[in-house]
Amino acid sequence: GRVSAKLIERSLKEVYAKREADDNWKKLYASMKETSYSPFRTALGENYSVADKIGWAEDAYHDGAIIETEDICIAAVVLTRSAGSSSGQSYVQNAVKEIVRIEEEKVKKP
Repeated sequence: GRVSAKLIERSLKEVYAKREADDNWKKLYASMKETSYSPFRTALGENYSVADKIGWAEDAYHDGAIIETEDICIAAVVLTRSAGSSSGQSYVQNAVKEIVRIEEEKVKKP
């Protein structure tokens, strides 16, 4: 079957939910946070904790990230046909804008 953003999102949520369950989950989460290349981390900067998984699943390049601040936790997924393409970077930038907007709204609410 074809890969879907929903499948990657469910996987990210499972990793996040189990990140403290045992040593294997802790190691997986830590390795995602320490990955050397993360378009989300690069675009978001230091104010965000990013656990990133980049790769290929079937015919799609994907970047899935668990993004945390003090106030929110978001599973963000970008799928594109080619790694490093301008459209892929554009999708990440659009996702980052939405993440920042969500956080700003959350902070504004009493």
